[in-house]
Amino acid sequence: MAKIRLYFSEESPYLNAKLKVSEIAEIRNLSPIYISHAIKFHDIHNFNYFVNEYRANMAKKLRRDDKEKKSKYYSFHFRKDRLRNDSKIFKGFLKH
Repeated sequence: MAKIRLYFSEESPYLNAKLKVSEIAEIRNLSPIYISHAIKFHDIHNFNYFVNEYRANMAKKLRRDDKEKKSKYYSFHFRKDRLRNDSKIFKGFLKH
């Protein structure tokens, strides 16, 4: 199971929308049955649920990173000492 998790963390195969357990098995030189049983034994879920967990975590990370970028942008452009009625600032605000 550690090999599978490591592969998912390093290679991000879950980004492939049509990912199949047989593809992972072939790449990692494991049997599809072994992978399915390992995931079910350790996570109590099936392969699709396991893959979707990685996808959901990636989506959360991207959303969090996006919020941080926007926050840094706004804090730079709208600091108290720089706040003014400048059309460039408001155009930038509207883009995000």
